[in-house]
Amino acid sequence: MKVYRALKGATSILQGDYKKQYTQLRDYTLELMRCDKDTTVRIQCEYGDPNAPTRVIKRIYICLGPLKKGFAALGRDQECYSSWKWFLEWLGQDLKIERNSNFTFISDRQKGLAKAVGRLYPCAEQRFSYKNHLWRCATSTTVPEFKIAMNQLKEFNKDCHKWLTDISPHQWARSHFSGRAVSDNVLSNMCEIFNRWLLDARDKPIITALEYIRENFEKIKEEASKCSILWNGGQQYQVSGLHGDQCVVDMGLRECACRKWELTGMPCKYAVACLNNMAFNNGQVGVPEEWVHQVHWLKRWQETYAFHIQPLNGKALWPKSNELTKKLPPLKIATAGRPKKNRRKSA
Repeated sequence: MKVYRALKGATSILQGDYKKQYTQLRDYTLELMRCDKDTTVRIQCEYGDPNAPTRVIKRIYICLGPLKKGFAALGRDQECYSSWKWFLEWLGQDLKIERNSNFTFISDRQKGLAKAVGRLYPCAEQRFSYKNHLWRCATSTTVPEFKIAMNQLKEFNKDCHKWLTDISPHQWARSHFSGRAVSDNVLSNMCEIFNRWLLDARDKPIITALEYIRENFEKIKEEASKCSILWNGGQQYQVSGLHGDQCVVDMGLRECACRKWELTGMPCKYAVACLNNMAFNNGQVGVPEEWVHQVHWLKRWQETYAFHIQPLNGKALWPKSNELTKKLPPLKIATAGRPKKNRRKSA
């Protein structure tokens, strides 16, 4: 117990006191807004006596100015439909997401999120992330492949198959994705995946990410060199691989029957084989990299990371005479008369 108390005391000194930090929350958010006028902060408190000296925080929404411009969002501990709806409403205002906008939301199927997205943004595409035995079903890029994988899953685990059939494949299977997001990602843990590739070069995320794309595309070009091609005299090609696989590629529409080009924005091996054939026959196609969707181009990465998060002053220099501070009492966590599980929520 002595060791436990010492560790608890040291943690409090290093990281700050759990309850005390709620009393400093408003000053902290004011400092965020002082450093960047484009930063948005919304704090919602529990209903109670408006004349009380303290208030109980229910949830908080923060959208840093640079992330608003570079477009990145994260929700934590939302737990229910009302919290997700509140978060998404503010997010929609900050990112100017209209009701009929075509955005893609990727999640671990948190409670209430699908319903909130469906109500607020009915045209948005939702994706749920899955692993292990579901991976083959989720990563199949064509409907026939998806059906085969689902049948195999049914033989392996009927209960899992039954549970999965109640969820629309448009929310978790690549074979049913629209392709408008130019990404075939079915996982929400993008940061872990990204860090795994970065390894020791985490201080250079842009260059490392671009190198990953380049190296991946080099493998695609190598596979393309082994394909055979039949041209129909127009925009379409019949391309065959070494293993009996065969797909039709439409270079005019930039689509392939395997759907990998459509889903990732990166020409598949069949499409690259067509480009090689067109170049061999004096077609003005340029280098294969020019056929990669612009979302993967250096210019787009530079635009995304062009905005900077501003540094903050220490607590002693946080603004305390702001109009917002004058109108509202200091925000503290209330401990009496409330169930422990409802004392705080964060977003």
